[in-house]
Amino acid sequence: MKTLRLILSISVFALLLQSCSIHSGQLSSLASLVDASQTSYAKNSWTVSYGSYQAEVFPVLNKGEISFLNEFGDSLIFDGWVVREVSGLGVNRADWKVLHMSNSRRFLNKDRLVAEHLCSSWYTDKSSNMTKYSQECKSFASYKNSILVDSQGFITLIRQTVDGSSTYIKLSKN
Repeated sequence: MKTLRLILSISVFALLLQSCSIHSGQLSSLASLVDASQTSYAKNSWTVSYGSYQAEVFPVLNKGEISFLNEFGDSLIFDGWVVREVSGLGVNRADWKVLHMSNSRRFLNKDRLVAEHLCSSWYTDKSSNMTKYSQECKSFASYKNSILVDSQGFITLIRQTVDGSSTYIKLSKN
């Protein structure tokens, strides 16, 4: 078990050394958020929260998507609009996928469909120094997914439902 943890830690650290920038096709300003040559990894950390679970994760660019990883086996994949995959998150060991269609989201747990919610297109609310992208979804109850972008165009908060329940996963920039 210790050997597996050591291998995983070394793998995550190696990934972090390769790249710690964030990029998305829709929000291209994320690419300049992290410059590994000028910023320490600690300054690039994010906090993932789900229910009572909370952990520090680090962004890694991977094939045009951002993977948020840590040494505990937590892994989240964000495509610029949707947190598409979640694994880890403590004792219960999440294994969730979100399939985003044009007007719905399908939620899978261990590759089994557990829910499908109807969702609107993303819309924008701007204030003086922040932009909030929101998406309204409906199942038994209505809820909103959101992405908060600061005045410089950098994502600072991602809040979305990822398992078909009413519990949000939250990624916040430290």
